[in-house]
Amino acid sequence: MKKLLGVMLAGVMTIAMGIQALAAGPSVSNGASDTGRIFSPQGYDVTAEDFDMSDTWLTANYSQGLLELVNRMNNAGAGASVVDFMDGADLSEIQLFDTESQYLQSGADLVKDLHYLTQMMTLKFNDVTPTAENPVKVTFTVNNMTDDMDVYVLTYCEEHGWELLKVERSADNQVTAAFHSNVTFVTLVYLKNGAASEPTGTSPKTGDTSAASSMTVAALLLAAFGVFALKKSRG
Repeated sequence: MKKLLGVMLAGVMTIAMGIQALAAGPSVSNGASDTGRIFSPQGYDVTAEDFDMSDTWLTANYSQGLLELVNRMNNAGAGASVVDFMDGADLSEIQLFDTESQYLQSGADLVKDLHYLTQMMTLKFNDVTPTAENPVKVTFTVNNMTDDMDVYVLTYCEEHGWELLKVERSADNQVTAAFHSNVTFVTLVYLKNGAASEPTGTSPKTGDTSAASSMTVAALLLAAFGVFALKKSRG
């Protein structure tokens, strides 16, 4: 009997942990973008690294305020509104570029409806310097992208500040964008069904609420198990 109760307890705990994991929802820092599968279709040596605001190269070349802003964006939950985590950044001048890195129009209205798809990364061009005259194309592998998402790249340009880049889908889970700025911060964002203001993911605050709900469910399961075990022990 004790052996049976032990097996049942283990099962209940497994279910509880599974519920909590599901309730937490996807995170932009959980491998949404595969940094090991980022490359330039032009053959240039391009690498991406997880953002680390303590990186000595970054602290020597970017202001503390910018690094703190990037770090805040990197801690947003999948589906979180871009503008909610760019508080303090001037988005009124943000520009939108096409897939050949040509200026299209202002992106100020578009950015208001965008949500995070991937974590913030540091993109490095190791053997080439992208310029307006010589843009460099980079392909990203995005594990959580769906067909109904209009995806863009949100990137930081040393000359223009924050920019939006249109992408070309090169595979079911890959998109390609053209860059005209050197080492940069980059994240993929999306507009879903023309109504990204209703995100499918959660911000960190919402995620915490979901986690609390999952713990409540787990507690009820454990309580039910306790009642069952008590009846069996008295029987």
